[in-house]
Amino acid sequence: MKVLISNIGNTDPFRESKEKSESNEKRESNEKRDGAALHIARVYQPDFIYLISTKEMSKHNTTNTKVQIENLYKKLNKEVKISIIKLNENDPSDFDEMHVYEKIHREIYEKHKNDKIYVNISSGTPQMMFAACLDIVSNDRGFVPVQVKSPQNGANTNIRHVSNEEAQKPNDNLDDKPEFFVNRCCEPNIFVFRNSVLKVKLKKAVSAYDYITALELIKDVYLYKDSKVCKMLDFAYKYNSMENDSDFYKKAQEFGLQLNEIADNEIRLIVQAFNVLKIKVYRQEYVDFSNRISPILFSIAKHVFVSTPKGKELYDKIIEIDDNDVEIINFKKAVENGLIFNNRKNGYTFLAFKHFVKIFEKGNYSKVDNRIYEGLRKFEEKVRNKTAHSLKPFTKVYIERLTENTIESVLNDINTLIIKEFEINTQNLNFFEEINKLIINEIDIMNDNISIK
Repeated sequence: MKVLISNIGNTDPFRESKEKSESNEKRESNEKRDGAALHIARVYQPDFIYLISTKEMSKHNTTNTKVQIENLYKKLNKEVKISIIKLNENDPSDFDEMHVYEKIHREIYEKHKNDKIYVNISSGTPQMMFAACLDIVSNDRGFVPVQVKSPQNGANTNIRHVSNEEAQKPNDNLDDKPEFFVNRCCEPNIFVFRNSVLKVKLKKAVSAYDYITALELIKDVYLYKDSKVCKMLDFAYKYNSMENDSDFYKKAQEFGLQLNEIADNEIRLIVQAFNVLKIKVYRQEYVDFSNRISPILFSIAKHVFVSTPKGKELYDKIIEIDDNDVEIINFKKAVENGLIFNNRKNGYTFLAFKHFVKIFEKGNYSKVDNRIYEGLRKFEEKVRNKTAHSLKPFTKVYIERLTENTIESVLNDINTLIIKEFEINTQNLNFFEEINKLIINEIDIMNDNISIK
């Protein structure tokens, strides 16, 4: 179904098409042309038409336009439903009274959500036309603005409006005759003004890895509905939320990401967590950064240890699982197997990253120099203890002063561990940087090729 929303103005339903000469001022015109409402109805042949009428227009123009559209449809042998919406305004040139267009458009949209809705932006006062355009751009319900150009292809201020009597007689309307008809409708891209501002905001949110804000910006924007940009933003948002998508690599490839598929699910999670960790640093969320360090390092070290036959055998000997499904290290068995030298021979404690660092000192389990593990252990213990017991603000300067290490070097060391221990390629560890490039490029492509269909 097609729907037309149209203001009614002085040019509706007809207007003369030529300026009268001074010498023939009294002649009757026989060169009338469609006004905008009638012309759009003739070209688009909508099934529903809403005519928005001011008090002044309701006296003659609105009724005459309704009658002429109905006459047109009789010739076309088609049916049309026409409703008249009265503005009941005091002054149609008052911008303050034109806020009503948001309500009118919204109510029509609720009735015709699944229909194609066109809006005449060539009839009515300048304030009425502006209000209609502003609502179309601001709320973006998928409305298509339609402009009807004048027969003169220019200003028609000197062209006479027809009288009420003339408007009731369609006989001499040139547009009603196929040999004289010219389609003067066009669909101007008024969205370009909104899209320019939206594009800047959207790219800024993406560059800040703020995918939830980016999705909010475009959730009601018709241009981005079901677009590749929307799908990539949702993909990045879910990855940042640590969702483990079974079709991750298939989707990544469809979007153009050059990632190597990681078969081991635990390593996939480690890589994902590291990518999220880098975002925490970029967004200066240093408490979250500090809290995420421990589980990442623990997961790396555990996977390195148990991935060797010897390590898996020893893990099964020295580790027990408590009632809460938490891993507990048995110090007595660890000492007996030569993994840890500690005076708590009969003690138990929660298994932690530091225990693996000690174990790596005693055996050949890791492909990486143990000094990297040791340095990360010191950093992790200092920031973990402080986040648990301090109310001081966690800034980059505070963390680096506390640990005597830079955050960049810590990220670089974790990056090194993942690459060398698991043979992961660099592009997998730069997921957000890579998908951001694709998203921003797609935003530019979309905005460069915008067209209203």
